[in-house]
Amino acid sequence: MPPATTVPPTTVPPTVPPTTVPPVEVGTLLEELRDAGTYDTLVSIVENSLPVLPGLLEGFDTFTALAPLDEAFVGKDALVELLTDPADPDAAAQFVLGLIEEGRISLASLVTAGSFDSLGVGLYPVVSDGAGQVTIGGAVVVDPDRPASNGVIQGVSSLPVPTVAATPLPAPAP
Repeated sequence: MPPATTVPPTTVPPTVPPTTVPPVEVGTLLEELRDAGTYDTLVSIVENSLPVLPGLLEGFDTFTALAPLDEAFVGKDALVELLTDPADPDAAAQFVLGLIEEGRISLASLVTAGSFDSLGVGLYPVVSDGAGQVTIGGAVVVDPDRPASNGVIQGVSSLPVPTVAATPLPAPAP
């Protein structure tokens, strides 16, 4: 008779709880621009604008910010000086309003719409070359869909140029 063999007991591997990835915390539009380290000139312009604009980019409403990288301002010292002059916060405010559209709009949605409709300047054409490059107002999007808690940032390599100026608001009645 052959020797008896013992069957080892089956062991069940211990259950390991599923690994969850904590959500990535993002800051407000202004915080994300500051933290990126590539939008310092734009952040300086925002901070020198009328006091309402920094609050607008840190508030509860959602916006899409068309954000020129620092390289977009190279060689434009007179413009930067004008836009960071604390004596003229209105110039900075008008510039910044021209870079903001209401709502959280992805780059794909902007391409579909064909334009970026800013709060202050007017329309910027949005064009895709079909090979993955997208321009907004002639500026190449190099940092697309950067999330923020109150919107999204579309980073561009140069200063965008609108094709249609905004209609000025009527003056208040005296």
